[in-house]
Amino acid sequence: MPRKRFNTPRKVIYYEYAKLIYRSRYDKWGVKFKSGKDYIRIEYIFKQLLDNKIKPSNILRENKLLVGSENSCVYCGASENLQWEHIIPKAKGGPDIIDNMVLACRKCNLSKGARDIFDWCQSHFEIPRIVLGKHLKLLLLEYEKQKKMDSTSDELGFELSRKNLALIFETNER
Repeated sequence: MPRKRFNTPRKVIYYEYAKLIYRSRYDKWGVKFKSGKDYIRIEYIFKQLLDNKIKPSNILRENKLLVGSENSCVYCGASENLQWEHIIPKAKGGPDIIDNMVLACRKCNLSKGARDIFDWCQSHFEIPRIVLGKHLKLLLLEYEKQKKMDSTSDELGFELSRKNLALIFETNER
């Protein structure tokens, strides 16, 4: 299936949420979407989000997952030398709040550094559910705060894609 292109942050974020919801309900993590049925279900969830039949806030359970998780690295499962890692790096404007942090081992934290989660994980593994959920929550809240959920690429100054959405933190005038 070709990658979808959307014209607003709302649509990109909601589509990513639809994939997250689908994987949580129907699929096992680490398995790529395979069939047309997968995409039909994702499209259905996406439409429900757009039509306000379900709300992203109803599925935001990342902090509950974080509290309930074992003391291990969210990326590799190591249990030693754990540190708080910023999903959206502080160096790129990411906030220093618990919604932007997960436990990571020193090795993974140093390896990721100030890189975007999509760049770093693509070269290593699938983005863990808790990381992706927290990332989407941060994006949703920031775009709503700046009243830019329905802005276009031209208005934002960058191409709309799941990877580029975090640029809102770099362009944010704090």
